[in-house]
Amino acid sequence: MGQVLFTKASDFLAGRLQESNKPLRVGIVIRAAFSNVANVASEIDNAFHSAWDKLDASIERKLADMSDQNQRAALQLRYAADMRIPLAKQLELLELGKFSETVTSAAAHQPGVAAEVQDFLLAHCYRQKTTMIGLAHNPNTMLDVLTQLAHHPDRQVQVALAAQFAPSMRIIDESRETEKQAVYNALFDNFHSDLAPYLVPVCKDTEQLDAMYAQTSKTPGALRHFVENPLTSDTVLLDISSAIAVRMLPGGARVAADAKQLLEKRLVVTEDAAPSP
Repeated sequence: MGQVLFTKASDFLAGRLQESNKPLRVGIVIRAAFSNVANVASEIDNAFHSAWDKLDASIERKLADMSDQNQRAALQLRYAADMRIPLAKQLELLELGKFSETVTSAAAHQPGVAAEVQDFLLAHCYRQKTTMIGLAHNPNTMLDVLTQLAHHPDRQVQVALAAQFAPSMRIIDESRETEKQAVYNALFDNFHSDLAPYLVPVCKDTEQLDAMYAQTSKTPGALRHFVENPLTSDTVLLDISSAIAVRMLPGGARVAADAKQLLEKRLVVTEDAAPSP
C-alpha cells in the first residue's frame, strides 16, 4: 500500500501568505512506498489524488477557521489558481473586499493574475499603494496596465515598476517592442532621480539621457549609470568629468576620471575617422 506524507498545508499557506510578497504556487511533497511494481503507475495516480484531496480539505478547514471574511478572501485570491477558483468568483471576492488592501494586494500578487482582475484593480484600487506595487512586481501584469502604473502619483509604485520592467528593455521582442517602449516612455515622462538606476542603463536615446541627467541627483552612484551608457552625450560626460563637487564625494573622483577617459577615447576615434588634408 502506498503511504502519502506531506507538510500541514494550512500552516504552509497561512505562513507563506504572511511572509512573502512574491507570486507563489502551492506545492506538496508526496512520499510513497509501492508494494507492486507492476501497478506502479496506478499507485502513483492514487497517491496523487489522495494527496490533492487532503490538501483541498486542509485549505477548506483553514478558511473555515478564519473569522475575518477579508482574510479568507485574501487567502482564496492569493492561491486562486491552485484552488481552481473561477474568474467570476474572484471578481465577486474583489467586489466585496475592494476596500481592504489585504484582499486586493493578494489578488495583485497571485501568479497568472487574470486580465479582468488587473482591470478591476486599476479601476477600483488605483490609490492603494501596496496593491499597485504588487501589480508592478508581478511578471504577468499586462503592458498596458504597466503603462498606467507608470503615471501613478506615488513614487514607490513607479520605482517598483521600473525595477521590475527595465531589464526587459534589454530583450528584443519584436511583437511587443511598441508596447514596451510605451511603458518606458511613460516612466520617462514621470522621471525623477530615484528612477535613474533603472531607466538610464537601458536608455537608447541620447536626448532622453540628456533630459534625465538634468533631473538626476549628482551623486557618484547615479552618474556612473550615465558614464556606462554608450549613448550618453559628450556634453554630459564633460559635465561629469569637470564637476568639482562630484570629485569631492566618495567614489566621485573615479567616476569623473572614467568620464574624462571616455571623452578622450571618443576624441581619438573622431580624429582617426577624419579625412586626411
